[in-house]
Amino acid sequence: PGKSFPPPQTTPPPQFSVDILSIGSLHRLPLLQAQNLTMATHLSVRRFFHVTEDDDADPLCHVRLTLDHVYNISRFCRSRPRGLSRVFYTMRGYYSRWKGLKNRENAAGWMCAQVRPLSGLWKAYKHYAKHRETEGLPDYLLIVDDDTYFNMELFQRTFDPNYYGSDENNNNNKNKHNNNDNETNGKDYGHFDNVVVKDSNINSYYAGCLVRWPVKQLNNTFAYGGYGSILSKGTLMNLFRPLHCDFPGASSAPTLDIASHTLRHPDNTADDRAICRRLSENNVGEKRYFRNGWNLVQLMYAYVNSEKFVNVDEWTTGFCMHSDWVLGYFANYYNVSRHVEEAYYKDVAHARIEPYKGSELYAHPGKGFCKQDKEKGCRPDSEICHRVSQEWMMNETERWRVKYPTKFRNVTANDSTL
Repeated sequence: PGKSFPPPQTTPPPQFSVDILSIGSLHRLPLLQAQNLTMATHLSVRRFFHVTEDDDADPLCHVRLTLDHVYNISRFCRSRPRGLSRVFYTMRGYYSRWKGLKNRENAAGWMCAQVRPLSGLWKAYKHYAKHRETEGLPDYLLIVDDDTYFNMELFQRTFDPNYYGSDENNNNNKNKHNNNDNETNGKDYGHFDNVVVKDSNINSYYAGCLVRWPVKQLNNTFAYGGYGSILSKGTLMNLFRPLHCDFPGASSAPTLDIASHTLRHPDNTADDRAICRRLSENNVGEKRYFRNGWNLVQLMYAYVNSEKFVNVDEWTTGFCMHSDWVLGYFANYYNVSRHVEEAYYKDVAHARIEPYKGSELYAHPGKGFCKQDKEKGCRPDSEICHRVSQEWMMNETERWRVKYPTKFRNVTANDSTL
């Protein structure tokens, strides 16, 4: 009695980390530079990946592809031969309609860019594999367009379970985390305190703006690329995990299992069986590209690049999907992320992408962040905005840097160099 004991030793929580992957173009480099000077300077952001035409498997596609090529791609994809799955038949019916393509500014460049998000995932995967022993995976990977803006301070408040661990954060932000205050535009989106899982090891996938197909045609969803995709560490592990399916003619290929070097993964036998069954369905013609030992990122990269756009006259299966649909299809149908919690879709096994804070687009106008488009629609303190200029990004970040100076890194000359 009366004996004193030293206070218990506590381990500081791990630092919350986000990597950003921005899909850009050589013709829009100022936008990528602006993101690097704004979003990427928040202390939560660990690494800023970016991709342009130079990162594509065919880096000269935008130079070599002509409007005649684009017309032939449209005609090929719209032909919809017999034997297509209902999924692919429906998708191809919406893809690359010539009436819209011929009036699009730089239709050839737009067509070439459809592979670029997968070029970016491939680039990120190779980086993680190379540095698997020293760097590990981030808590979240944000996939955005080059004219997308995420308020990373608000993002960290939403996803970081240890956000209020410091006195400074308690003093500055304790009363501002209510999602109904002006900074989070809660008056538009309602209460969302429990809408996200604050555990990055759980495989979650949130769309900044979720797009739903007409349910009677195809009960499927995908993330509207310009509003971003939010992939947790658990989801990245599923994307990077080597797969083994015993298909006739499926040769083996060497791969790097970076998941085993970052976080223990449970026995995946049941998951593998489900994925192999899905591969055997061959819904979008992906089975022919699979090699034993590959992960889903390798499969997606092969799927979008095996037949180049400029060789459309020699196509056998071709590539007939919008870039947003590719990631949406594989995330939903290959169980990359957990099932959505919305009761209406409890019987839809492939409902795997969740709308971030209720933001979805099914019929105009959209809800939540889907309305945050262009500078007139993007008010100050918006958490997500699409189609904004570099000036808007710089001004918005500076306002937040003034309010929370310790939450941002100092900008240096190197930050303006990609």
